[in-house]
Amino acid sequence: MDPDEDIVSIRRLPEDDLNVREVRISCPDATGLGVDLTRVLLDFGLRILQGDISTDGKWCFMVFRVQLSSGVPPRWQLLRARLGSMCPNGTAALDALWRWRSLPKEHPPFLLQVASYDRQGMLHSLTHVLWESDATVFKAHITTSPSGDVADMFWLYDNRNELPEHHRALEICDRVKGVLGPDTECSISLAPLDSIAEGPSLVRRKACKDAVSFSNLRSIMTRRRTAERPVPVPIPAEVSPRLAGAAAAARDAWSDRPSAVTVSVDNETSPSYTMLSLECADRKGLLYDILRALKGVDLRVAYGRLEVDEDGAGAGVTIDIFIQDNDLCRINDPDALEEVKRRVELAVTLPVRITLRDVFDACCTELVVTAPLDTGGRGRPRVTFDVTQALSVAGLGVFMADGEYGPG
Repeated sequence: MDPDEDIVSIRRLPEDDLNVREVRISCPDATGLGVDLTRVLLDFGLRILQGDISTDGKWCFMVFRVQLSSGVPPRWQLLRARLGSMCPNGTAALDALWRWRSLPKEHPPFLLQVASYDRQGMLHSLTHVLWESDATVFKAHITTSPSGDVADMFWLYDNRNELPEHHRALEICDRVKGVLGPDTECSISLAPLDSIAEGPSLVRRKACKDAVSFSNLRSIMTRRRTAERPVPVPIPAEVSPRLAGAAAAARDAWSDRPSAVTVSVDNETSPSYTMLSLECADRKGLLYDILRALKGVDLRVAYGRLEVDEDGAGAGVTIDIFIQDNDLCRINDPDALEEVKRRVELAVTLPVRITLRDVFDACCTELVVTAPLDTGGRGRPRVTFDVTQALSVAGLGVFMADGEYGPG
């Protein structure tokens, strides 16, 4: 019997569609574990239809009813393995061993170079095939010559830790050639140190349950008294139709329509917890974004429930979350409660920031998508995949691109 079977189980309920599964997770608790698990669900392109999270501070039990997004292949066994790898073990000794094993190892970065000819959707296909190859891209540079020749470079880590073995390099290159054609030139080598030694790419990444929050809510409030609330930069009214179309395509990667969210707080229901209640439109990654925002101010989630109402033209979602501060107390400071509400609202309505401008004498459009890092230094999953898919659907080609993880 698989030892992970008792930790993570995935099954199809008789009344559910073929693309819907119930995911059950039972393991020791850790602050930030919910972020890690919902991040995995988002990375697999899954939409959460229902969710229950419960913990006593030592052990947690989570149940999610998830649905595959359109065009996403079912990979349930791999999902179970990924979720199980995120869960701590049950005893103190095993937990210490698990934490030692989960520390970031000094695995070298590799450089994947791809040369081919340009065609619509090429970058999206490459992004998808690298995810299927279990490789994490932390930096990319894509160029297209006037003649249509493409030279792409991806700096990546091998999640299987098998590179530079020949069979692993051959597997990745075969997958790349499978989507781009047999004439594609593909090579993988150790990344030159001078290409990664400087800049933000060296941000160390780890699971949120192993990371210390940037700051707790009380220290943030000390600085917040005089800080200004960040406001999204609107796209100018005089923007060209071409830019407006690109903006709509990028936004549609995360939401079908502008997100309105209602957030309320309740300190009357429980003497030990503050209850957050949210009502908003459903979208991919919604629960991940909320839990990431709470972990960012070192708040602990003791119980949570999510329910998607699919009646009518659009899906709405109701979420109730019971939280405590890092002293295991409910939040009584009115200003702190407003700060929590503000951060949750921002996480729901603005999962990424999008800016657009005309470049090269207005013959091209520059699209910049910025997503926040979590407390473990990891970027939001599937950003490149979703953006390139949206642009491909909108009929917009990419002739030059740069991507990089980093602070700020």
